[in-house]
Amino acid sequence: MTNTSASTRDDSRDNSEPNTQVFGTVWVADDTTADGIALAAEPDAWYLDSGATLHVCKDRINFFEYSETPGKTVKGVGGHPVPQLGRGTVPLVSHIGNKLTTELTLTDVAHIPAATHNLISVSRITDRGARVLFHGNTVEIRAPNGALLAAGTKSGHLYRLSVESGPDCVFAAIAPRTWDEWHRIYAHLNHDYLRTMARKGLVVGMKVDESIPASPQCPSCIEAKQRVEPYPQQSHTEIAEIGDLTVADMWGPARIKGINGEIYLTVYTDVKTRYRVRFFSRDKAHQLHFLQSYRAFLKTQAGKRMKVLHVDNGKEFVNDAIKSYLRSHGIRLKLTAPYSSAQNGIAE
Repeated sequence: MTNTSASTRDDSRDNSEPNTQVFGTVWVADDTTADGIALAAEPDAWYLDSGATLHVCKDRINFFEYSETPGKTVKGVGGHPVPQLGRGTVPLVSHIGNKLTTELTLTDVAHIPAATHNLISVSRITDRGARVLFHGNTVEIRAPNGALLAAGTKSGHLYRLSVESGPDCVFAAIAPRTWDEWHRIYAHLNHDYLRTMARKGLVVGMKVDESIPASPQCPSCIEAKQRVEPYPQQSHTEIAEIGDLTVADMWGPARIKGINGEIYLTVYTDVKTRYRVRFFSRDKAHQLHFLQSYRAFLKTQAGKRMKVLHVDNGKEFVNDAIKSYLRSHGIRLKLTAPYSSAQNGIAE
């Protein structure tokens, strides 16, 4: 064969085959010709056909969307009918040099298993506003804006395009999903937006199981939108006496050491008077000694007992030695909420 061609001419009035509907005409390559041998060697290749008025794909697996067309045929060489099993959409990936372009999508593609090759119709492409440019032994397909979509080279009397069918995962059947599943797939998108996407067909393959209504609330969304209210700049808690509440915190390690190698600072603050007692240390192991010193200072200098110690959840304060000492002297230990250091107030 010297050229591959196909026609969608309606020949349904042909009475030679009364039990079938003849949908059009397509030529199938003869394997005894040079072009036929080349086609048989590359059965998955795609060829550009200037005489075809429909796209042809011979393998069902290449279709993304598919509708069966029972009883329809196309005419082959000599007028013999060739079955057309269906029509649908075929995604392709175009190679231009070493670069991979955007995926191409062929619509209304005829599924003809008897075809020895796949055809891309020039007229179908130009009807969509694209341009097909022949330059000697090469051909280019360009979008209306001039962007290069695909390219090919001449092989015998045919132009073979540098395209291939999309990844296998593209052709996996997609079962209808519930609104809640689509909500999670799209990163917990608002349900109104999801319904708009489905109604306008903005997402290919977005099938919704309408038998299951959307949940009124999403637990993950509720948890994700929770936030911690900022702590007030000024506390309204009334402290009656010195020693009723003491807050403590440790800072460090410092980049610059003290005279004796100190890198940690521990501060005990009486909330009633805002009086601070500071302790410096080389490590975190002296907190029990600092607590004992502060309690003794409070008793001798103010004549008051230490009643409540408020600290964060640091292990330097929350350990068996500290807890045992506080219990033995009737001092209550209060802790901030996890990851809420601001709750420790003026100690921070």
